[in-house]
Amino acid sequence: MITRAFRFMGFISEDEGLTAEQVSEALVIMNDMMNGWPAEGIPYVHSDLTLDTTVNVPDELVESTWLTLADVLADEYGKVFTDKQQRRIDRARSNLQSYYFEVPPAQLDEGLRPNWPPGYFDISRG
Repeated sequence: MITRAFRFMGFISEDEGLTAEQVSEALVIMNDMMNGWPAEGIPYVHSDLTLDTTVNVPDELVESTWLTLADVLADEYGKVFTDKQQRRIDRARSNLQSYYFEVPPAQLDEGLRPNWPPGYFDISRG
């Protein structure tokens, strides 16, 4: 994911790699980003990643995750995206938010709750 994010930013080409320092710093940034997702409406429970752990997101969110990482890394490295790239990143963030969207259970106002004892009402009796 980290390498793909750097390639998307145009920081490295297809045949280039990252230094150990770049990967390590990007991993810290990625952990910070994913730990901050709940504040962005993405209720994802994250355990910090190490260099030899796999990112635990559903397969359909892998691209959205590295695109979101590219957006954060671009700020760190002073990169500016094209309008098309930015739309893709915005769509990725929306995908993450909609995938993890939770509707809280509705709370019924006391005034609307039935006041008869449980089992009392029978539709056939009225």
